Amino acid sequence: MELWRVSTGLTMVGKLGVSVSYAVFPVYSSEVFPTVVRNMGIGLASMIGRAGGILAPFVALLGEYWAPLPLLTFGILIFLDGVAILALPETLGVPLPNTLEDAENLKRVRDKNSENTERILSDELQKTEITQIYDRITVL
Repeated sequence: MELWRVSTGLTMVGKLGVSVSYAVFPVYSSEVFPTVVRNMGIGLASMIGRAGGILAPFVALLGEYWAPLPLLTFGILIFLDGVAILALPETLGVPLPNTLEDAENLKRVRDKNSENTERILSDELQKTEITQIYDRITVL
């Protein structure tokens, strides 16, 4: 059994995930932090990310005690990170927060916008169906 191919494939998927997260991080974090603390928040989050990059090579040393331990460590941390991301608010169609109070109310604004979006999409879908029916009738 050639496990090196599986290991290489999973490594490439992991590298893809890291590259995507480094591309998305500045955009998303600038939308979540309110204007008054945006620079400080992005700087703090970036510093924590860099600290993780500094500590990551030392996780490989855990392999001296048990070979799968580095992979297990990264796997558990990535899983916990994925679960934590689910708690972050959706920012699509929501105005950027200007104050700390706006940031605290981000979830409430998002819920109200999602209701409006669902209503608008439903209306647009009905208009599209009516237009398609009209087009079919005019072709006949």
